[in-house]
Amino acid sequence: GHFHGSMRIWEHNHGFRDYCLKSPLPSFAALLLNTKKVNFFYDQLFVKEPETTNRIRWHNDQPYWPIRGWPVISFWIALDPISKENGAMEFIKGSHLWNKWYQPENFAPGVSKPYEQNPEFEKIPDIESNRDEYDIVSFDMNPGDLLAFHALVVHGSGGNHSRKLRRRGYAVRYTGEEVVYSKHKGSHLGLRNPELDDGDVLDSSQYPVVWKKGEYIY
Repeated sequence: GHFHGSMRIWEHNHGFRDYCLKSPLPSFAALLLNTKKVNFFYDQLFVKEPETTNRIRWHNDQPYWPIRGWPVISFWIALDPISKENGAMEFIKGSHLWNKWYQPENFAPGVSKPYEQNPEFEKIPDIESNRDEYDIVSFDMNPGDLLAFHALVVHGSGGNHSRKLRRRGYAVRYTGEEVVYSKHKGSHLGLRNPELDDGDVLDSSQYPVVWKKGEYIY
């Protein structure tokens, strides 16, 4: 088995675009982030094929992303039945409140090029070898179930040990009004925005405003 995925699907698929821009998710983001303006950031598909042994190492998302600011949220939607057997997501409860930015690492097996090192970021501790020291929570999910979590929550997932069942998840990310663009070292090249400079508000064709003062924009 193997792990693979795709980013920015909304840019070439009208169904995913409508889901990101017009579904209840922008209003959920506004409520959970307590913000008057919501920008759509990007979407991402994750696929763990049966008998994929490698786990997704513990990490938090925001250091990978070219943005700075507190109100950032992900919605992770199950597309298959998900349990520990086929790689359920695991989270360290309350870890977003550590306010730690951990150095990004590559997840995909066989990828040798590391993320650019950022001296502002910390090396993540060896959580997997010391699981008893952390408040780890996990959730079985049915297709259509949704998890919402902050961009600094530390999370990971085990391998897919099922012989037949894929584990597909679709993630949609949104930001609140205080979030700005950041050209920091280590962020994902595929998410950078040529329209913006360091410190700019995110409003742009790549990161559109989808909710403002209680109303949908699209």
